[in-house]
Amino acid sequence: MDNPKKTVKNKLQVIDEVLKSDDNKTFEMSVSDFKALFSTAQLNRGWTKPQLENLLERLK
Repeated sequence: MDNPKKTVKNKLQVIDEVLKSDDNKTFEMSVSDFKALFSTAQLNRGWTKPQLENLLERLK
């Protein structure tokens, strides 16, 4: 039986898909899921201070 190899997307590809998604879509992510995806060093690269502040405002 043939088992086709599954294409694995990297973080940037997934983020790109989210950014290109319909603005009316929503998604939820647990803090543990977020931690699994991003390290502090990764978040510090390429994110502006206003973007990080917005993210913290949404964390309640």
